[in-house]
Amino acid sequence: MGDFHDELVKILGGYRKVRESLGWDEYSKRLGMETRDTMADVLKECRKNGYVNPHVYNGKLYWDFVAYHPDDKRKTQNQCCLCELDCSRKDRKGVLIKEPCWRQP
Repeated sequence: MGDFHDELVKILGGYRKVRESLGWDEYSKRLGMETRDTMADVLKECRKNGYVNPHVYNGKLYWDFVAYHPDDKRKTQNQCCLCELDCSRKDRKGVLIKEPCWRQP
């Protein structure tokens, strides 16, 4: 997220103050197109890695993190668990048969 962190805190903090009277769609129209595009790219990348629902509280940025249940046999999550692409990596029994797209060159 790098340089965009402070800007994201400012944007989400501002929205938190007006969210009772203004929906996100209306609020986001006030942002510049370049800022909205950058924000979309950052949020997509964060979501791929399990970070969702960014929110600001007392000037700090917090995220929710998607993780497997401790009893699940999968020890770690990967980018496939939140991927929105239609993928044919699994056979009919659910066994992975191809290298994931995010690992391919």
